[in-house]
Amino acid sequence: MNRPPRLRRRGPRASQACEGCATAKARCDNNEICQRCHRRQMFCVRPWTLAEEEIQIPGNAAYPQADNNVANSCSGVAHQTSIQTPEANIEPDVPSVRSDLAIGHLGGLNDVAELLVEGSPQHPQILQSSADTLGIASPIFPAANLDLSMFASDLPLSQTFKSQSESPKVLEAFEKTVGRWDPDSEYHRAAEEGNMFLEPGSSCIEGHLPYPSTRISDDIVSSETRDRVLAMILHTCEPANVSKVLSAFPAANVLDRLLHHFYAAHATEDDSWIHIPTLRSSEMPSELLGACITSAAMRSSSPAVRRFGTALHGVLHPYLFQIFEKRIAQTRCLQQIQALSLYVQTGLWSGNKRRMEIAAAIVGSAVTMLRSGRRYRASTYSSVVPDPADPDDVLEKKWHNWVEQESWKRLVFHMHIHCSQESLVDGSRTPVSYAELCLSFPQSRQLWTAKSAAQWLRAYTQLQSFEKTSQEPGLREYLANPLLLQTISPLYDSNLARLIVLHAVGSMVKDHLQSRGLLLPDILDTTGVFILADESSQNRVAHLLNSIRVLQDDTHSGQHSSSQLTSELLSMHSLTPFEQIEIIAGREGPEEAEAVLPLLERWCQTTQARKAVWHASQVIRCLHYRDAQSFTEFFAVAAYQASLCLYIYGTMAQMPSSSDFSSSPRSGSKFQLDGPDSPVIQRWIVLGTGIPMLGTVTSASAFYDGMPLGATRSILLRVRDLLYLKASQKNLLPLVTGICDLLCALSITQQREPRHL
Repeated sequence: MNRPPRLRRRGPRASQACEGCATAKARCDNNEICQRCHRRQMFCVRPWTLAEEEIQIPGNAAYPQADNNVANSCSGVAHQTSIQTPEANIEPDVPSVRSDLAIGHLGGLNDVAELLVEGSPQHPQILQSSADTLGIASPIFPAANLDLSMFASDLPLSQTFKSQSESPKVLEAFEKTVGRWDPDSEYHRAAEEGNMFLEPGSSCIEGHLPYPSTRISDDIVSSETRDRVLAMILHTCEPANVSKVLSAFPAANVLDRLLHHFYAAHATEDDSWIHIPTLRSSEMPSELLGACITSAAMRSSSPAVRRFGTALHGVLHPYLFQIFEKRIAQTRCLQQIQALSLYVQTGLWSGNKRRMEIAAAIVGSAVTMLRSGRRYRASTYSSVVPDPADPDDVLEKKWHNWVEQESWKRLVFHMHIHCSQESLVDGSRTPVSYAELCLSFPQSRQLWTAKSAAQWLRAYTQLQSFEKTSQEPGLREYLANPLLLQTISPLYDSNLARLIVLHAVGSMVKDHLQSRGLLLPDILDTTGVFILADESSQNRVAHLLNSIRVLQDDTHSGQHSSSQLTSELLSMHSLTPFEQIEIIAGREGPEEAEAVLPLLERWCQTTQARKAVWHASQVIRCLHYRDAQSFTEFFAVAAYQASLCLYIYGTMAQMPSSSDFSSSPRSGSKFQLDGPDSPVIQRWIVLGTGIPMLGTVTSASAFYDGMPLGATRSILLRVRDLLYLKASQKNLLPLVTGICDLLCALSITQQREPRHL
């Protein structure tokens, strides 16, 4: 039989009445704003405990501890949160998913309720007592959909964003993820060399490095191979660190586990570009082997293994360029460029601002090597076709020749996709132009994953029987008419082809937004020629994205879920001044936030803004149905950017002074914005009629009966929990943790009263 939680009554607190509302039930520190009347007081009492007063509950498996460089109060560690009603100082023993959000904040109210829904991170532990918890919560929030308006502040909009951009937690969270980073003298490569070891009997090896359930390769790291990696490290290691590295460098079996973790992870990537079946640790160069081990180690769930991987990542940078400088011919070798590309990819998604900056700085080196090697031109490649009459040795030679050419193609397109994603993360201009890519698309994944020449022949024969045309598909033709993707030959990887075309359109979006900002600083001072050119460019981008979207089935778990999410994210960016959205959210401080406020006020009143909000909700929808096992850091960035668009619109569109929005609820019926497209949604986009609600942020969101766009805190926290749910099934990586921290920090800032939009 379930028992209700015990209530512990606290003793009375000495307090002084607020000067504005004459109440002693709100308590805050000196010179803070009263929770009730919003006046700044010298003596006031806040109603809820601060996050630093909460007691942490150790051993929470749902939210593992982040490592030292990302862990803080918003990193998902469970707390025991105090709950008080305004009438009595009582505290029920209710476990909380989070956090640094005391229950007096709106986010805390949502967290208590989220404990009760299926799919929330601690649902199994609290399912039995959910009814009792609802009974306790009901006097505090009377309805199941949690009317947030009774707790929200009604500060002026400029003051809302000013206080947010001045928030230390917001600034710190931005600096750890996508904000600016200022290095100091403590940042240097050798500072991490002391972490390049793992104790032989460390529990992290068995607990966090089990072999994958299915080994996709029979490769084994030998002692000789392990010594080659160690020799590479000692080649650039500081003399003071040599003895420590030698004494506890991981054994061959540990490196073997890491290598097979990399094999398993890389095989699931949509744009897999390293051919695992022909890769052998005893034959590959030390720099590529080290890059593979680094990638797996930096994605480990163990902080100790991650520290080892981070230190090894620091060694690869100088070693790679020493290789290229000593032997210039290596700049045309496949595996050396693969090692450099893998180093760049690992650094970009590491969540470490220093490594992200270094990766962004040297990505152009890999691009230049591919360009100088004529790997962007179709004439560099030859057609390799297996024949059933080929002798075994001829077939084997053909297979290896095909693997090498296909590896070059996939590496080229991987760098194209990688640079496009990087430009979405940091706003930089991609160093790869889609106009340069004249080669044909990579061939079928079934051919790519064949483990032998015989399997490759059988797969080719089977796929060739369904081929309708002998023309090799290339980016230029399919970018001119994306509808051709529907009839692409089965010999080619259709899903990867969609991603390639989409990221080429992403480069167009970037070019359009940059030229718009350069040529249209003020539309009143711009000539009609520039305005027409801008509209033409935007219409072209919209047409391409819509053409790709209509090819995708409107299903929850289709094979093109990555391209669906990417197309929705690019559509959102094409309609959104996202750089200004990040600034007003607090990325650059209060002065710049105040400067962009008028621009975003006007944007929120446009049809473009409502359409961008619809695309943002579709990004969240795609992420909700994305397979957790194929979750990547790019999807976390997409979720952050989409939720930030929803958050800023939901806050700014409630302005009473705006001529396009009223302070009263809009007329019309409610509809689900993150559902399939419908005439009701299009009416809202064009006319602004109806009440949009978000519903698929979590698997049991029907408990809330949807969330209005004005419930910005609830939206941010629900997206955060969705990221935890998806990411924790693989590993809660530092970049994902940092994004969740950022969403958490944004949710606890003072916000306006939510209204239906």
